[in-house]
Amino acid sequence: MSEVFRVLKRDGCALLDVPLDVTRAATYEDPNITSPEERTKAYWQWDHVRLYGMDYKSKLEAVGFSVNEDYYIRPKGQQFTDKHGMETIPNFLCTKHAHQ
Repeated sequence: MSEVFRVLKRDGCALLDVPLDVTRAATYEDPNITSPEERTKAYWQWDHVRLYGMDYKSKLEAVGFSVNEDYYIRPKGQQFTDKHGMETIPNFLCTKHAHQ
């Protein structure tokens, strides 16, 4: 997150979407989970190292972003949101303001 913030130009925006477990208050990560099978079970995908919870927005804000949480993807239609599994997951539009 901090690297995305660093390289984004001033007044730039980034739509940062990740697998998000809306039933978790906090992000889950365990450095002892290393096998592809364990990672798939814990993080929903073999090449992930954490599963973000509802604290994702505050993590983005902590590195300096202004964050607008919304459902930008919904206007794409039900078929699109079903295909990408995004209907119940908010999108995060992150802005790096000129003074940052």
